[in-house]
Amino acid sequence: MKVSKVKMSTRNLDDLVNYFVDQIQFDYENHSEEISILVKEAFYLRTSSTQNNMLIFKRSGNHILVDIIGSAGGTGLLNFSWGSEASFINKVMHLLKDYCSLNRIELETLND
Repeated sequence: MKVSKVKMSTRNLDDLVNYFVDQIQFDYENHSEEISILVKEAFYLRTSSTQNNMLIFKRSGNHILVDIIGSAGGTGLLNFSWGSEASFINKVMHLLKDYCSLNRIELETLND
């Protein structure tokens, strides 16, 4: 499992979540005023396995915290993912950077 966390200088949770729903087709969505969870199950040919990709958006003060999770993408005895988990995180980070650039929002990576 790979996890990346970012902090965004905005409170507009609805606009951010709608942007991602337009960009990626999710299999599951759960929304409230303070948190949204988006989940996508994807099959990766390079590992011949199904991977669970998840985005968790949480409003916290004047910011939105985003958890990006790619999990269960490994295969074999040593559970090699061949980069499929990191690939999902990179795709989401690219979309987040584009969104922040378009909306003049600061983006801070909390961990890699």
